[in-house]
Amino acid sequence: MNSFYHGAYTKDGFRHIKLKSVNPDCFRYILKGRSNEVKSNLFDKLIEYLKSQKTQFSVARCYDGRITAVKCEEKNFIICDGTTPFDERAVTYGGIDGIISLEAFQNNEILRNNQAEIVSSIQFLSELERKCTRFLSAAAGVDRDRKRLEKENTDSRKISRYSAKLWSGYGCPPSGRVGVEKKVLLTVPTANGVKGADCDMYEYCDTAIVISGSAGYLSDMIVDRIRRYALSSGVDIISCQSFLDFDGTPDHVIIPALRFGVFKDNKEASVNPPHIKKVRATRFLLNDTAENTRVRLRFNQRAYDSLIKEVGEVIRKIDKCNRELDEIYLNATDEKALFDFVKSKLVI
Repeated sequence: MNSFYHGAYTKDGFRHIKLKSVNPDCFRYILKGRSNEVKSNLFDKLIEYLKSQKTQFSVARCYDGRITAVKCEEKNFIICDGTTPFDERAVTYGGIDGIISLEAFQNNEILRNNQAEIVSSIQFLSELERKCTRFLSAAAGVDRDRKRLEKENTDSRKISRYSAKLWSGYGCPPSGRVGVEKKVLLTVPTANGVKGADCDMYEYCDTAIVISGSAGYLSDMIVDRIRRYALSSGVDIISCQSFLDFDGTPDHVIIPALRFGVFKDNKEASVNPPHIKKVRATRFLLNDTAENTRVRLRFNQRAYDSLIKEVGEVIRKIDKCNRELDEIYLNATDEKALFDFVKSKLVI
C-alpha cells in the first residue's frame, strides 16, 4: 500500500488522480455525499476487512493523508470518493458501475434540523476553495518567472548530451512497446505548508539522480528527457506531478523496473535510496548567473514562500469547516449499515 498523494489543491482548483482499472470486468462504485470523516471511517474499515481476508489492494490518498479510494482487482472492485471537490463521474469499463449514496444511510430529520448551518458552511467552503486557487495560481506565476530567468542562461545541448549519457548508463534498450505512465503527487500544499509523501524510496529505486541548484527549468528538461527515454523504451514509470502545473512536466520520475529515478532537489520530497548522486545545475549554464538575476530569483523565492503560507492558512480554514460539517453528518449516518452494504459488493 503506497503513500503517494492522489488529490490536492492546485492552481486549477482541486485535482484528483483517479484509480483506473485495467480489468474490463472490474466493478466501479462511486461514493456520493458529504462528510470526510464518514467516508474515511468507511475506507478504514474496508481496508481492515481486506487485510483480515489477506486480499491485495491499493489506495489513493488526499493531501491531508485521508484515503479516498480503494482498488481491489482480486475482488473485481473499486470504490472511490465522488463528491466535490473530487468530482468523480461514473464511467463504464465493461462492468456495471454503481453510485453509493450516503443519503440512503442518513437520518433526513437530523439533516433538515441543521439545514441552515449546512448550506452556509458549504457556501463558505466554496469561497475558501476559490481563494486557495487564486493564491496557488499566483504562486505558479512566480514559479514560471523563475524558470524563464533560468531558461535564458541554459545550454540545451549540454542537457541533451547529459540526459543521453545518463540513460545509456542506467537505462535499457528499446523493447518494441510503449511504457505505461502512472501519475502521482509526491508533494502537496497542506495546512502546514508544502508536505512530502511518507514514501520509502527503497521500495522503488536504488539510485537517485538529484538535480540541485536549479530554479526549475533545468531539472524539468532533464526529468522530461529521461521520462521520454523510458516510455519509448517500453519501461513503465511513475511520474510525480507538480501541484503548480498538474498537467505539465513532472517534478520527478521514478523507474521501478530499473531501480532508478531522477528528482528535482526539493526539501519536502523524501528521497533516500542507497545511492544518491547530486548534480549541480551550474554545469548546464552558459555563464555565471548575473547579480540582477540572482536578486530577482531571491525576490521570487520570498514571494513564493509568502503565497504558499497564505495557501496553508486557507487550507486550515477549509479543514476546520469540513470538521464542523462532519459533526452533523456523523450524527445523521448509520455507519454500520453503510459498511455492511459496501462489503456486500465485494462478493461478486
